[in-house]
Amino acid sequence: FAPFVPHVTEHLYQALFKQHEQTASLHATHYDQQRFAHEFETSFKDMSSVLTVIAAVRKLKSMQQVSLKKEIATLVVHTADASVRIILEQQKAVLLGVTKAKGLEITAQPLEASQFVVEGDVLTAHVIL
Repeated sequence: FAPFVPHVTEHLYQALFKQHEQTASLHATHYDQQRFAHEFETSFKDMSSVLTVIAAVRKLKSMQQVSLKKEIATLVVHTADASVRIILEQQKAVLLGVTKAKGLEITAQPLEASQFVVEGDVLTAHVIL
């Protein structure tokens, strides 16, 4: 693909950005002189919460010598922070997919320590955030 990428990017530049950038060609732009102010603090905080839950589930599975591929019936996340509960609810599909959980419960109910509850063949992970 390498021989074609410069042509593709130039075509995209001509079609989408040339009118806004006032430069004749993508390859004549000076990106080191242009600064883009990107603020990702909120996204970073949001994803940090999601990654913390995922890491906790993986740690619980490893401690119980359960395969990371093993499905969990319910993932219960305990957090007092209402904003984190909203974020986790928004990222429900990610949490269910990565942790292999069938269901997700997010609660403000306190818990002393993260734990795995095994009842027969049913696994439930309780994670504190």
